[in-house]
Amino acid sequence: MVARNFDVIAEPNGLEFSPAKLTIDEGDTVVVDHPEGLQLHNVHWDDRENACPGEPTMSAWTCNRAFNKPGTFRAICDIHPSMTLTVKVIAAATPTPKPTKKPTPAPTRTPRPTPRPTPRVTPAPTTAPAQPATASPTDEPVATPAVTAAPSAAPSGSPTATVAPASTPAPIPAATSGAGGAGPLLLLLVLMTGGAVGGGMLLRRRSAASGPSRPE
Repeated sequence: MVARNFDVIAEPNGLEFSPAKLTIDEGDTVVVDHPEGLQLHNVHWDDRENACPGEPTMSAWTCNRAFNKPGTFRAICDIHPSMTLTVKVIAAATPTPKPTKKPTPAPTRTPRPTPRPTPRVTPAPTTAPAQPATASPTDEPVATPAVTAAPSAAPSGSPTATVAPASTPAPIPAATSGAGGAGPLLLLLVLMTGGAVGGGMLLRRRSAASGPSRPE
């Protein structure tokens, strides 16, 4: 708000301030003016020690006062106490602060969740069913038939030799503990007998295979 000036006249030929009452705003100024005249005047505010001018005079004078606080103030002329001036000062209106516009917050961007990769299921290895073990056929011993010599193409008057089956030597009873040193001798005798028999059989087989000798 702009401060203003309010003019008051101290009547040079009368006994009054004109106007005698004022209502102003805080910060305004009151200007009391006295033209040269026939009356002695000054202005003395009740809240101040000194008057303006210090002594009443008929000469022209001007006194200013700025009112910077609210309240009611009074002034008189020192030699004319009935000559009064009242000024009411109104406190300046406090300007209403404009509401501060709050900035609109930017929308917060919601982060998208990162999709997790789907784990690939590895199929379990398929185990081939175990083949049942096939029992291999056990080779059964084949009995070897006894070899029979075929009839020779010799004349009918010659006999045909037949290879008799080898005789199995009879088991020799084990030597008893009371036989003393006869055990080794008996074993030697058996070996010799078996060797002679085997040799005779071999000789017969060869003779049969070659046939009877022809006369020259």
